[in-house]
Amino acid sequence: MLAYARQTDAQMLALANQGKHGNYKLLFSFASSERLFDFLRLLHLNEATAQAEIHLPQDSEIRLARPLPSVLPVDLVPQIMQFADVLLSYRERPLDMG
Repeated sequence: MLAYARQTDAQMLALANQGKHGNYKLLFSFASSERLFDFLRLLHLNEATAQAEIHLPQDSEIRLARPLPSVLPVDLVPQIMQFADVLLSYRERPLDMG
């Protein structure tokens, strides 16, 4: 999801999932409905994310959400983003390159 969010220029925020240590909710914001559609289309086309649960956040969740480095373990954020970028670059390679 993070790779697709980066591809569609989405703003990403996170929220610690209450009562579930180590679980987080990710909130995505899009500049246009076209970008949202692109994001949802990418999720649907990928077998691993096609069944992802997508929910509209409640107002209270939006107010509590913070940038990823403020919520996720600080040492993991660069690794997570690097992994998302690797996935994105793999997806963008021409088909004849494997």
